[in-house]
Amino acid sequence: MVPRPDHGLLPGLPPPGGGAGFLRKVAAVVTGTVLVVLGIAFSLVFVAVAAVGAVAVWGYLAWKTRALRRTLDDGRASAAVPNVIEGVAVKLPDDPH
Repeated sequence: MVPRPDHGLLPGLPPPGGGAGFLRKVAAVVTGTVLVVLGIAFSLVFVAVAAVGAVAVWGYLAWKTRALRRTLDDGRASAAVPNVIEGVAVKLPDDPH
């Protein structure tokens, strides 16, 4: 078998590194730009969905714990009034013995 000058590539394909180099570069830039734009769009949608989910979870927990929070607030309000017994304090001198 005689070696072919295109190093065994399929017939009709340009050899590596040759041919339409400019078109390949343009296609690579366009493909890269499209992938970056799609990635940014996907990340924006993902962040928006995550934020809505976080707000929903926070709202659910706030709704379910409202009675507990109200009870705790009432306990704090009643603890704010100190239980003071009025009276007179007398200081006794130290015993010198």
